[in-house]
Amino acid sequence: MARRNRDLLAEIEGDVLDESKSVAAALRKCLALGGQAKSAELRDWASRELHGYLDDAPLPDYRKIRTPLLMDGFTGGGIFRGKQVSVIDLPEEARGVVGDELPLTFGAGKIQALIRQAGAHGGTIDLGPPGAAELALMMTHEIGRYRVERVYWSAGTGVLSGVIDAIRTTLTELVAEIRAGTTADDGAPSPEVVGQAVQFAVYGKGNRVTFATAGTGNIAITVPGSEKPEEFRFWTWPRVGAIIVGLATIAGAVAAILALHPF
Repeated sequence: MARRNRDLLAEIEGDVLDESKSVAAALRKCLALGGQAKSAELRDWASRELHGYLDDAPLPDYRKIRTPLLMDGFTGGGIFRGKQVSVIDLPEEARGVVGDELPLTFGAGKIQALIRQAGAHGGTIDLGPPGAAELALMMTHEIGRYRVERVYWSAGTGVLSGVIDAIRTTLTELVAEIRAGTTADDGAPSPEVVGQAVQFAVYGKGNRVTFATAGTGNIAITVPGSEKPEEFRFWTWPRVGAIIVGLATIAGAVAAILALHPF
């Protein structure tokens, strides 16, 4: 088992250092390593990176990208496309909830697929926020001067590729931290070392794993305590409800859409 752990860590390291290898493949091996090392934190992170960030799972900063919020629609004078949404265009209740920060919650494999799709369509792809149709109706009601057909972010291949690169870099830092906390004789990294590596590399919490020499000459692992990462919530039901209930033009409740979807 110890040999398998060392080999698996080496395989992950090889995958993340080879730009031709898929990030998703390295994450699957990372998930297996989390099981072998009995680290729930590593398994949770690798699983979220593979399947996507759902519900109230904390979203790492490298998945929060800046890109303008745009809208399509028409006025009496004609159709408009790709008009940037300003704060005054948004209903008051939506300000601070949706803006120019796109929380990219997709799994790594889906992001890579979006990059290929964007490359085949001029280098960008449109992604709508949760409840995009309802938000467009609210904006039409609030603005009054024109009808908003849809609201979306236009994400380029550059920013999407930047997220994949950030995941690769995080994986590299994870391997480095785990290696720093594991001696050649240990074989398998401890759950404490792996957990600290996740906190430091993924969330920027706590400190690096360090070593201290004990009086007998042996190496003792010191893992400083770390803070619990702050949870990130993009669009919560109370906020959605507050926006919708105030408008008589929208009937019914908004469907539970908690993940981004491509148009």
